[in-house]
Amino acid sequence: MRQLSFDDRLNPGRLNPSQKNHRKNAGKSGAAHLGEMMQRRMRRHWLLLAITSTAGAVALGGVFWLSQPGQIDLISSRISDSTNNAGAAVGMQVAHVLSEGRRNTSVNDLVVAVGVKRGDPILAFDASAAQSRVEALGWVRSAVVTRTLPDTIHVRIIERRPFALWQNAGRVVLIDREGIEIGEAAATGHTHLPIIVGADARVDAPALFDIMATEPDLFVRVAAAVRIGNRRWDVVFDTGLRANLPEKGISDAWARLVSATHEHDMFNGDVSAIDLRLSDRMVLRLAPGSAPAAPEGETT
Repeated sequence: MRQLSFDDRLNPGRLNPSQKNHRKNAGKSGAAHLGEMMQRRMRRHWLLLAITSTAGAVALGGVFWLSQPGQIDLISSRISDSTNNAGAAVGMQVAHVLSEGRRNTSVNDLVVAVGVKRGDPILAFDASAAQSRVEALGWVRSAVVTRTLPDTIHVRIIERRPFALWQNAGRVVLIDREGIEIGEAAATGHTHLPIIVGADARVDAPALFDIMATEPDLFVRVAAAVRIGNRRWDVVFDTGLRANLPEKGISDAWARLVSATHEHDMFNGDVSAIDLRLSDRMVLRLAPGSAPAAPEGETT
């Protein structure tokens, strides 16, 4: 067997006549085969190009459609509606709204704030938004709103504690210790609380009330506390007696007033005002028409 070298295959001039005829015929057959291969490749190329162009056009059209205002929201809304309707169809509808911690908050106000009615799809209920609305109610200090499948909404609230009635700019409102307005005083039924008067009174009142509360028997007779010049307080008692407290040393002045009320009846109507602004003396102002009391030692 003869082994062909690369030169034999690459140099046709060295082939014998029979080999040349065979090579010639083979060349004609190979050319035809090559032509068919090229045609098939071209067809595949054009087919692939057509498929790619069509897919690109579809994708571009989809992107353009989604880019139009509201399309994504529309899809999300339809998916959400389908989910909610499916949940309602299997019984996941609001049947109960339970509240915990409510004492002064109006039931009607609470129901409106929760914003749900019997039969609503519970999966559509936005607990976070409802919680924000509940916490906006005057009496509510904090709230937690949750849903328990399949049919219950829970509302747990902590209410504000009434502290005083705040009179300012012609209005009287109920406030808590932090000075947060709870509601109109006329609608709350807490008119027994002391009144604080002045634009900044609700900020400074807690410190004053803490001092007065050390003597509960005298504190319960306080009807009002009036902020004077954003510097000090005048305290008005239930008989109309007015005590002028100093800018500093309120605790000492209150202690002196307590001692004076224990020793003398300051609430019999004879004294209209007690000035405690000086640390070494107490100045009494008699009510009109009152006879001066008999001196008992040195009067200061």
